[in-house]
Amino acid sequence: MDSLALKKQKINPDTKKKEKQNLLAVLNELYNDNTQPVDNRGKSGRQQLLDNSESILASAEIDINPVYLGYKPCQLSTLSVDGRGRCQRSMRVNGKKINFRPWHITWIAENGLAPANGDLEYSHRCHHENCVEPSHGLWEDSTMNKNRWSCRTCSHVLLPNGKCLKVCPHDPSNCINPMVISSWNDQRFIVIS
Repeated sequence: MDSLALKKQKINPDTKKKEKQNLLAVLNELYNDNTQPVDNRGKSGRQQLLDNSESILASAEIDINPVYLGYKPCQLSTLSVDGRGRCQRSMRVNGKKINFRPWHITWIAENGLAPANGDLEYSHRCHHENCVEPSHGLWEDSTMNKNRWSCRTCSHVLLPNGKCLKVCPHDPSNCINPMVISSWNDQRFIVIS
């Protein structure tokens, strides 16, 4: 079969899900591996994971909007992107170069193992797709993850008097994408009578 015929073949969604699950399983194995060297520098899998997480966070750009309802600001990855504009991080595992999502690496390094349930997806509660801040992510089913799209514009409105209006309908684990209104004269605050 030639390369053009291969490109025209449709990829089975179950195959994609298995590949994603396998990549998470590899990261979980690295996290669990605290003794065996997996690279030529003699580092354990966990140390390799932690070093990559530190490197990802060090190269990320901090979002200029400092308000995330008590959470740290977004750290937006500056790594290379795939065809869909999502960042990726290459790591060598057992001599093989593998591309991982950087937010998976930083989340596992900070919080421990990713859920083994292959039906769960990583949700960016801040709605910045390339955010690698571990406190902004959580694992949930596809339906809940897609339901969060309604909060992409804003999940809360912070008013000039310091009050906060919750727009986000998602409980538990609310979205953390506030719109800051700095003045009562703000154009976004006009009420039509």
